[in-house]
Amino acid sequence: MGVGDPDRRGGDLRAAQRHRSRPRLRLGPFPDGQRCATVRRIHEIQRTVRKMMMRIAIAGGGLGGLTLARILHRHGIDAVVYEREASRSARSQGGSLDLHPESGQRALADAGLAGRFRSEARPEGEEHRILDPAGRTLVHHKPQPGSFSGRPEIDRGALRDLLLDSLPGDAVAWQHRLVAATPRPDGGFGLVFDGGHSADCDVLIGADGARSVVRSLLTDATLSPVATLAELSISDVDRRHPELAELVGPGNLWCIGANRVLAAQRLGDGSIRVGISLPADDRHLDAYRSKRALLDLFYGWDPGLTALIEAGDSPPTARRIEAMPTGTRWTRQPGITLIGDAAHLMPPVGEGANQAMLDAAELAAELAADPADPDSAIQAYEEAMFARIHPIAEMSARVQAMMLSPTAADDIVRFFTPQATEPAPAH
Repeated sequence: MGVGDPDRRGGDLRAAQRHRSRPRLRLGPFPDGQRCATVRRIHEIQRTVRKMMMRIAIAGGGLGGLTLARILHRHGIDAVVYEREASRSARSQGGSLDLHPESGQRALADAGLAGRFRSEARPEGEEHRILDPAGRTLVHHKPQPGSFSGRPEIDRGALRDLLLDSLPGDAVAWQHRLVAATPRPDGGFGLVFDGGHSADCDVLIGADGARSVVRSLLTDATLSPVATLAELSISDVDRRHPELAELVGPGNLWCIGANRVLAAQRLGDGSIRVGISLPADDRHLDAYRSKRALLDLFYGWDPGLTALIEAGDSPPTARRIEAMPTGTRWTRQPGITLIGDAAHLMPPVGEGANQAMLDAAELAAELAADPADPDSAIQAYEEAMFARIHPIAEMSARVQAMMLSPTAADDIVRFFTPQATEPAPAH
């Protein structure tokens, strides 16, 4: 370039001189109110950027994981749920559950789904009866018709669909079974899934159930068998087996004998789910996969009760029921925590799903309060969760042992019968 030639990179000399000769805008000091408002706005923008940059991975698309993703989404925090199943309809989601006002229902309120829950739930499903092996009624609870003040029932599948429908379409990565999670040197975790897929995250939350992969990064707590459960299903029960429909009613039925329980619950699709609970033993599960074998276990019981086993549509399925040691805790580690069965697997006596959803609500609230400091949020969540779960886990273990004891019927009646308050001594 010669002297005097225009500089194509930045304009010619005369243009630069004209620009310098223009008066400059002079900014005086901000008034105090404006300065504070500007600083607040900058902080809001910074928090929003941090929310967008924080990559949260939730391992497990059960009720706890989906509740967590939904509440985070309401706070503008994205999270990816990695679920091992191929789709929402890949398998049956099991029976129904009663949502408690202080836990499961509270979590749905935080998720903005209380209204939809009421449209799906069955308050009449709260009705339950407890019988002895002769068919005599020991306890019969009937809820107030149409009232949602108690613990209305909802099918697990319906509740899961409700949560899935509330999330963006890309929030759940289906067919992603987590097989390994490795801490990264600069923080966060590298995730490896069955089939070779991989991903990275800044925060990893294990909502991956009883056999949690994430749990192994925090604790070596072992699971112990507490019962054996065999299950059957009876479809179209009102038409095909009206006597069983009347026996079970709109809710739950428990027939309790020495060391065994025959239970049944009505589902929203008109079917009945039958469960046989027995003490844990060393017998192979195949020993419980035929109706004949189960009927032999209930020899001498009223035939109207054992008809629940005979009416099953297909051979029973069987599995071990396990629990974590009561009081399990772990040392806090950055960027990782657990919710639900991954954190506190308990016997299935009505608290598991409710506590998983409450875990999700409380963790989401802590993360949303300060997205820039997820480790402090996790610490606050864990301390509160450990304190909350310990008495509930102890109670669940006691109830499970009581239901499979030799004196279960008498124990259950005492458990469900309100105790009269002793009068104060006269002065």
